[in-house]
Formats: sequence, C-alpha cells, structure tokens
Amino acid sequence: MVWTKQDQKECAARWYRNNRERHDANVKKWKEAHKDELRAQGRVKSAKWRKNNPEKARESSRLRSAKWRKNNPEKSRESRRKCGIKWRKANPEKVYTTFVKWKKKNPEKRRAHNLVFKAKIPALECIVCGSHETLERHHPDYSKPLEIVVLCNKGKDSCHFKEHKYAKKHGLHSMRWWNRYIKKHEVV
Repeated sequence: MVWTKQDQKECAARWYRNNRERHDANVKKWKEAHKDELRAQGRVKSAKWRKNNPEKARESSRLRSAKWRKNNPEKSRESRRKCGIKWRKANPEKVYTTFVKWKKKNPEKRRAHNLVFKAKIPALECIVCGSHETLERHHPDYSKPLEIVVLCNKGKDSCHFKEHKYAKKHGLHSMRWWNRYIKKHEVV
C-alpha cells in the first residue's frame, strides 16, 4: 500500500486526537529543555524585524511606552524624575550653559522671579479653587514683578492651569484678564 500525503495527514491527526495529553507533555518538556535557545531565537527574530521595519518598530515602541505611562503615572513620573537627576549629574556643563542662556534670553523674567523670591511673597491658596496644594506663582506681566497670581497645578490637568496656558498663548495674559478672573472668583 502506498501512503499519500492525505493518508499521512489523517493518520497524524488521528494519533494526535488519541494522544493529545502525551503530546502536550512532550512538547512542554522539550520547550523547557530548550528554553534559552527559543528565547534567543525570539530575540534574533524581533531584532531582525526591528532592523527591517524601523518606523513600525519605533511607533510600536512609542505606543507601548505611552500605554505604560498612562497605566502607571506615579512610576512614570518617578522614573522621569530619576532620569532627569541622573542626566543633570552626568552633564553639569550642559545644565549650566542652558541656565546661562535662559538668563541672557529672559532678563525680565529672572528679575521678576528674584524679586518675588526676595520679597518672600507667600502663596497661600489658588485664586480659582482655593486649593492649598501644589501652588505656583505666575506673573501675568513681567514688567510688574510683584503682581503675581497664585494657581494650583495638579498634574497640569486642572482647568484653571489650562485656561492660564490658553490665555498666555493667545495674548490674554494682561492684568485685565487676571482682574476679570479675580472679580469672578471674588478674590481680593
């Protein structure tokens, strides 16, 4: 009798149906024995794929990272903070030159920040919601350095911080805009 390919497939399928548990156990043992080889092959395959598809690899990595950051905001924040500290320690000259450039580019801002710091103006509460946590002092007009507005900044998601950024972006950051805010919220 001559075995055709169809006969061989049917015989293998019948054997597999009758010996499924034995087959699965053998496969499991083999995979356990060759675990390191399989892992290395997987790494090689994925490395080849990344090399041949750099844009897709970069995009998938970016999406995976974004998903992880969204699901783990505290760990992400802490990780970025540690990386920043590590980078600043490793590159003090770059940190210094960046700061010097900022000082030269923004003398009015620096003067305003220094005056507020020296005057020790307290940031008591947010003018919008009255929060006492994560307060920031903002200068609506740097030419008037002692006129500051205190806003809270809860992860840059608070509505009034977004409104402040929006106003600054669209040139509404005059004292008139802040006065309207202060009157609206009855803050003296």
